[in-house]
Amino acid sequence: MKLTTNTITAIIAFFATTSVAKMEGGFIKDCKNIHLEKMVSEQGPTFAYYKVRALCTGMDEKPYENELNLNLCLVNGRGNLSWRERGKFDKTCKECQLVSGDKKKVEMKCRCANGVFDVWKDNLIDLSELEP
Repeated sequence: MKLTTNTITAIIAFFATTSVAKMEGGFIKDCKNIHLEKMVSEQGPTFAYYKVRALCTGMDEKPYENELNLNLCLVNGRGNLSWRERGKFDKTCKECQLVSGDKKKVEMKCRCANGVFDVWKDNLIDLSELEP
């Protein structure tokens, strides 16, 4: 997955407390209490977005609360979620939730519009693939 400077900066800010060595294999290795929140902006529910939050161990071995707006790195392409800078996936996806994994990955499930005849498609993406 290739990302541009602005998105990489946001991701680095999310993981700033985690060492590079610990980042191998995604963020789940050194994070816990990983959860998804739907945030509603002051402009109303039309301007809602999803963010993932986690408590991650920093290089100093202390826990730090981190968060990342997933609109900065996910896009809905005809009902399929994929990685893309400023994809704003939640404009065409709904009912997003984290689903249990096998302790090696964190998956998010959403219903996303496929752009044809108002059809909604179940979609699953592994958020543990996210690395700066």
